[in-house]
Amino acid sequence: MHMLTIAVTCATVGFSWGAQAWILDLLGFVAASYFAFLCRESSSTSSAAFRKQNQWIAWWAFASFGARIVDILMLFGVVRWSDVYITPSGAVLASNVVSEVLVGFTYTVCAGVGAFFLLFRPQDGEGEVGYTVLTT
Repeated sequence: MHMLTIAVTCATVGFSWGAQAWILDLLGFVAASYFAFLCRESSSTSSAAFRKQNQWIAWWAFASFGARIVDILMLFGVVRWSDVYITPSGAVLASNVVSEVLVGFTYTVCAGVGAFFLLFRPQDGEGEVGYTVLTT
């Protein structure tokens, strides 16, 4: 989704975003890719065996949540940081809303909630290492 947003932005407004914007955008993309990889690995590993990585996912989700809030505020023009981000319009705004708000923010919240559940209320399947039964 992010690559589509970059393509729409470049096709609409060109490549002259400024070095800071390109660097932050690409670093964010690489970080998000690693974040997604960790989440994928966590989903197929017992919570006990992946506890340290789940802690990283929780911290990463917390930091990402803050960054996404700032990003969303910049996207809608509430916060202005002209060295890094120029508030988009048209197709660029639409692709950013889908990519950053609907997909990115939702993924960040789900990863954070999932990581906190795996850390504090693990519910591994029967027979897995770290299996626990929750009682209410």
